[in-house]
Amino acid sequence: MATLAKGLASRFRRSRGPLLSYRRRGGLPPPDNEILTVEESGAFRLWRSIVRLDGGTARIGRFAGKLAPDELSRVRTAFDGWKGDAAHERVPPDTPMETIRFRGGELRIPAGTPGPPGVGAALVHVRALVDSLTAHPEAAIELALDKGDARLLHAGTGVLRCDLSRASIRAVRWDGDAIDGSWSARVEGPRSVDPGPGWSYALPFAHGLAGGTAMSVAVEDILAFDGDFWVACVLESRIATGPSGGGD
Repeated sequence: MATLAKGLASRFRRSRGPLLSYRRRGGLPPPDNEILTVEESGAFRLWRSIVRLDGGTARIGRFAGKLAPDELSRVRTAFDGWKGDAAHERVPPDTPMETIRFRGGELRIPAGTPGPPGVGAALVHVRALVDSLTAHPEAAIELALDKGDARLLHAGTGVLRCDLSRASIRAVRWDGDAIDGSWSARVEGPRSVDPGPGWSYALPFAHGLAGGTAMSVAVEDILAFDGDFWVACVLESRIATGPSGGGD
């Protein structure tokens, strides 16, 4: 218990390194594996493996670029309100953890929590930054959906090695906030594929789920090579299927 409490404490120590480093790791399988670094110059690199969106383009893989000057300025001052250590908490073993290092200091907390006093707004900002930077793919895979078609598309200019042999797809029809039907299938894709510019892969999508107001679609157990390890990835998004979404 003492070791856990010590691990959960926030420690601000001076050392050399990036301006900002963010990691979200662990949790129930597939475990979270999110890594963002921002250099003093504003150059950033991001790896993302699990993306669940309520609409919009879900992407996993590698992302890179340079923050706009105003965004870099917000990152530089994000943790100015930090005043002390985090309260000790008992954390369930299946909880992913977030580790944020800023100008050599370190904050480690259960993922999604507000954090200690003085850093709540900064955490919200950093988490939103991770979401927004997927608009800058280097080598990524995205989920493209309409009511009768689902496919994986390459995004960026680099190659992202993948294994689709274990992947599965699941669709859930929603009527407002209530589940109104579901469907799933194995993808049974290639064991080794190197998606690059122009690559597209059609997914099985004979779901038969007509009607409803929305449909959420998840593609799970995509394996992607992050440069060192094979990482289990998840892409999930939602589309409208009612009158405004062109549904049946």
